[in-house]
Amino acid sequence: MEFNHEHRALPKVLTVQEMNRLLGTVRVEVQALAGMPSEETFLTYRDRALLETLYAAGLRVSEGCDLNWQDIDFARREVHVLHGKCNKERRCPLGQYAIDALLEYRPRYEERWERKAEGERPVFLSQWDRRMLTRTVPRTITKWVTKAAIKKRVNPHCFRHSAATHILENGADLRTIQTLLGHASIITTEIYTHVGTRKLKSVHTTTHPRA
Repeated sequence: MEFNHEHRALPKVLTVQEMNRLLGTVRVEVQALAGMPSEETFLTYRDRALLETLYAAGLRVSEGCDLNWQDIDFARREVHVLHGKCNKERRCPLGQYAIDALLEYRPRYEERWERKAEGERPVFLSQWDRRMLTRTVPRTITKWVTKAAIKKRVNPHCFRHSAATHILENGADLRTIQTLLGHASIITTEIYTHVGTRKLKSVHTTTHPRA
């Protein structure tokens, strides 16, 4: 039986401009709070590092929350990700924005994390200094979407979808995106070609002289 993409809901994505505005809003807030030791400052640095990492590496929210510091290779600018019952692993690149956000967040993390000598060291802490839970991420995202005045409903998976779509629009092939996202089948990845087609139709309508 032939697989039909037309019956699948296309993933919701932000445009590059919207993503830049969202992440830029968090960065401006970080700069405004720099040097002010407070709970709000810590959480803002954490939020910036989290959102930049989710977008840069195309991570699932659970993968982001499960990260430990030893999973991040700053020298190679990549993150080691484990996913699923079989702990399938992959290495995802981190861009300079994500690296910078993590490095700026880390000293604030160290000030709060008391068990530095042993055990897991979760990257993203809750306000109670425990590993951040996936159920708190939607509220975090909604907070920054509102501050950035973006008139879309943005859920955590939107960062993953947006990363894949933007990479595809800039010339990446589906196999590369499949590897980045950790899809077992290329069929799952092919949904992003339809997101690209949707944008093409929109551009065609507004630019083609005989559209």
